[in-house]
Amino acid sequence: MPLPLAQIVHQVPGRVRLRVGSRRRDRSFFAAVEARLRTAPGVLTVRADPVTGGVLITHAGDLDAIATFARGQELFGLAARSAPGGTAAPRRRLRDIRPGSMAAVGLTGLGLYQAARGQILGAATENLWNAYGAQMLLRKPWLAAGLAGLGIYQLARGRALGSASSLLFYALSAWPRQGERGGSATR
Repeated sequence: MPLPLAQIVHQVPGRVRLRVGSRRRDRSFFAAVEARLRTAPGVLTVRADPVTGGVLITHAGDLDAIATFARGQELFGLAARSAPGGTAAPRRRLRDIRPGSMAAVGLTGLGLYQAARGQILGAATENLWNAYGAQMLLRKPWLAAGLAGLGIYQLARGRALGSASSLLFYALSAWPRQGERGGSATR
């Protein structure tokens, strides 16, 4: 009898959700999957749900090694992953989109709009604040140096201050939060 195929439903580093649809509602199969996969090298946790046919695996290893282990234990085979743009790719739902990515897309669009209008450089305070953020949050000294250079350039042109809303936001962001020492936020 051929091994059932497991489809990758969702995958991020260290975590994968599989679906073994052909064995849905087979409690003994999913109990065996849980018990045996827990012994696989690199596997941290396994949670199987016979009702949905789902298997959630957290791991500190390689998914291919886990798939090889599952095949060797005669649990399941891992279905071939489709190439990018293939028809088997899961459909994204609006609730699956992170707010941060939506903000990044929106701000990128606004940035392109402003560039098309000729509004390329912000005031010195904006560039200097962004240089600080590039160094402290992103840990990108080359980007911080470039933004600081733009800030100095704008300062020399007499464009020192940005809008009131920007300056007040920078002040609010720099203010120490409760329980922090100094003015920098640590994460």
